Amino acid sequence: MRGRKSGDGRGRLGGREKGIPNSITTDIKTWIKVVLEGEQPRFLKNLKKLPPTEHVKAVIALLQYVIPKQAPINAADIIERERKMFLSLLVSSPETAVTDIAKKMVELNFNENEQEDEDDINECRA
Repeated sequence: MRGRKSGDGRGRLGGREKGIPNSITTDIKTWIKVVLEGEQPRFLKNLKKLPPTEHVKAVIALLQYVIPKQAPINAADIIERERKMFLSLLVSSPETAVTDIAKKMVELNFNENEQEDEDDINECRA
């Protein structure tokens, strides 16, 4: 028997290939583009008639369609990204460099803890 069978582990059966756009969506987008291009002179004329604050609001509203949106970044994301880069660096570094880095980290951690101990002692004295 020729052909694929359902559940063979090779993905979907039938339908559009991955990465090929939906032709209806493409047609609608093309139509909307043509309509908007035809409206461009009238839109610009009306935009110029707006009061300054409304003009700025309209321009800002349109920016979202031109400038990609930035994903929100928080401290945990930054720390995780830097941790992954650091681990990648450690894996690709010679053993002597890794040893030197480990010694320096222990030293820095020790100095940081020592400073915290001094701060705690000074707080108790105060």
